[in-house]
Amino acid sequence: MERFLIRKFPTSARESSHGTNDDNAAKKKRRYAMGGGGATTTTLMGGASNNAQTTTTTTTTRNNNGLEGVKWQAKHASLLVRIDHSCPNKRSSKIACFDLDETLQKTKSGRKPYATHENDFTFRDASVKDVLNVLHENGYKIVIFSNQGMVKSAVDGKKAGQIRKRLEIFAKEIDGAKFDFYAATQSGEKDVKGYRKPNVGMWREMLSRREGASTTLTSTFYVGDAANRPQDHSDADVAFARNCDVEFFVPEQFFEGGSFRRFLEKSGGDDEKKIGKEETLDDDDDPRELE
Repeated sequence: MERFLIRKFPTSARESSHGTNDDNAAKKKRRYAMGGGGATTTTLMGGASNNAQTTTTTTTTRNNNGLEGVKWQAKHASLLVRIDHSCPNKRSSKIACFDLDETLQKTKSGRKPYATHENDFTFRDASVKDVLNVLHENGYKIVIFSNQGMVKSAVDGKKAGQIRKRLEIFAKEIDGAKFDFYAATQSGEKDVKGYRKPNVGMWREMLSRREGASTTLTSTFYVGDAANRPQDHSDADVAFARNCDVEFFVPEQFFEGGSFRRFLEKSGGDDEKKIGKEETLDDDDDPRELE
């Protein structure tokens, strides 16, 4: 089984910076805390938003602890975010990261994900549910990073709504493991914050939400199917892992090959990496909650 191990951070990671007028040039240093969430404030990619308003729709579920459950948000008309504030591992230094399509899920019909509906999905591998729950029980924070270009700027439109329904169905199916979800919806010049993989905007957005968590990550990895193999549509996933400086696995290796067990064995904290210090956020980086 072919194995990918990524360690070095290349110079090719996109760092986009967009100009702003004199009125918005001053940045206010402040903590960004998303209601009840856990996250250390770190760098967000880019500067001002080119007049793109930060929009956020938030769906909140109540549990026995009050207003804590799941919130959906959108930013810069180019990012969908799902945060589960009820996750007991939200401040964990161990982060298990995954792609969505053809990594955790595949379509039942065999059609492309963008050409189907929210009920046409199943686990890509029979072990996905068990693996996610074992990782969750062993203290890993689970995060899904996905490119969903069919949404474009319509972050509260029909396609975005299908993705949100799809992820809530997935959450019920895995029945236990909590997860956060980030979806890049734009590409090229419209992707003003560099969210689309293999750029690191989604990774940095995730790090920026670790308020109160350790600034050190341990046993962190990423699993995705786009690894530049002959059968792959691109190298977006393996390049994303390289740009984020985390270890990479293809799904066949991680789930079927049992590579996930190695992370349970070393969950004590090998391979520590500093993830950065507190930095500033622009006012226009505030997310818009989705209904």
